[in-house]
Amino acid sequence: MRKYIKNLSPDRKFQLDQKVLAEQLFKGKKSSYIQSVPKPFVASRL
Repeated sequence: MRKYIKNLSPDRKFQLDQKVLAEQLFKGKKSSYIQSVPKPFVASRL
């Protein structure tokens, strides 16, 4: 696990950090949150 974390690209680390933030904001508050968990986080929908 440690090797995986050390070898993450900055973009992938940012993406995972955003996923954690989304969990803190939406878990238990948004009914569709559970279905979005396995999908990669998209930083911008534009």
